[in-house]
Amino acid sequence: MTLLLVAMLAAQVTYSCGDRGCEVTDWSKAPRVFTATPDVPVREKPDAAAPVNARLRFGVPVKILEVSSDLVAVDGRTDRWYRVAAEGKAGYVFGDGLTSARFEDDFDGDGQSELATVAFTADHKIRVRIADTFVDLQPAGQAYVQRKGGHAYPDVVKKSAAGVPLVHVDSHVEACADVADIWVSWVDRKPRIALELWGLIDPPTMSTYKVQFTKKGALVTHSHVEQENAPPVKSTQTWPLDGGVFTRPSRAE
Repeated sequence: MTLLLVAMLAAQVTYSCGDRGCEVTDWSKAPRVFTATPDVPVREKPDAAAPVNARLRFGVPVKILEVSSDLVAVDGRTDRWYRVAAEGKAGYVFGDGLTSARFEDDFDGDGQSELATVAFTADHKIRVRIADTFVDLQPAGQAYVQRKGGHAYPDVVKKSAAGVPLVHVDSHVEACADVADIWVSWVDRKPRIALELWGLIDPPTMSTYKVQFTKKGALVTHSHVEQENAPPVKSTQTWPLDGGVFTRPSRAE
């Protein structure tokens, strides 16, 4: 959906539940896995009541040794238990504490890098965490597909491309539905939604967008079609960057 000048290869994080059960990322199949939150508990057994032997720091690499359960519900979250090794420790971690989407950048411009992760919450929101702060995003598809949650495809846009470092989340489902791209900045040690765009894929209605970051801001082109074989109606706007957020102008260019 988007055109990005500089971006890292997107990871995929999935947590989607409906009448036919839940679809959840199997971390044993991911090429790289990290802790998604601070103080992830490592338990003696794959059981929420088992003793905690250790806790893992935020954003550290995790080696998956074994998938230790089918999908089970723990504190309102459906996921799997994994036997893992990390930081010289071994034991069992529930899947909600893991992610493949982990990034490192100088998000506040102080010359030191901060860690960022993207993962789903128990209530099916997409949580972008930067350092010790986070913001929750609504995944696309909720209005058209009878499921909660969905898919997130995160990556990072560098400051050299967008004027400010951004965590970008592409959210869409594999069906006719709304789609979304959301970019998150970190301003005054707080995550901010810097740019948020929504579209619709429901033929013959097609409402799409493209984004190109320039020195003037975010160049956003919207394209809308309502009838089959009809030419698209396009509009282009430059959203200037102000205080880490791209501001929508009042008129199209």
